[in-house]
Amino acid sequence: MTEPPATQRRAHARRRYLEPVHATPIGTPERQARALMAEDLSEGGLAVSTPAFLDVGTRLLMDLEISATGAPIRVTGSVVWVMETAPKRYRLGLRFEEPAAFSSQRLRALVEAASQ
Repeated sequence: MTEPPATQRRAHARRRYLEPVHATPIGTPERQARALMAEDLSEGGLAVSTPAFLDVGTRLLMDLEISATGAPIRVTGSVVWVMETAPKRYRLGLRFEEPAAFSSQRLRALVEAASQ
């Protein structure tokens, strides 16, 4: 298991964000969608909790649920760290890949809204 570095410096400020995230692994035989729960969010990634273990490096196609608008934001990203928080319960650090311009604008607006 890989844990986040204690002295990790972030390029983007994180905001509390408690919403569901639907994620499907990319490029693996297992393409079953997983329900994750976001804990925090930034323009560069998010932290989620899940009962499903995912290896570092796993790429995901994610739909970030937006309760205010109802229209999810679709982004791709990868697992950069995994921490077991309880038996069969994990916290994952996910880094976004370059989102499309439209998704990037919506993501920025979501992060700003979460800080208010």
